[in-house]
Amino acid sequence: MSAPKTKPAANGTKKLRAPTATDNYASVPNVPVKAPASSSAKPDRAAYDAEQQRIKNEIDLLQEKLVRGVLHLCFLTALIPNNA
Repeated sequence: MSAPKTKPAANGTKKLRAPTATDNYASVPNVPVKAPASSSAKPDRAAYDAEQQRIKNEIDLLQEKLVRGVLHLCFLTALIPNNA
């Protein structure tokens, strides 16, 4: 049994239909899930701290870029005469 074909709507767009088992979509690749590094139920504190420090460093870098961009725009705006 094939899926019913859609007819164009009054405004010229096609109606959507639910995907069927026979539709050929690109499959999502299987990504293996990593097992915990240790067999204990307690998470690795050193790995957690390292990840937190990496995130903080990335945030600091992005904030610095943002402030520099805003200051640059403020400087350029100050150079434009107010004759408009």
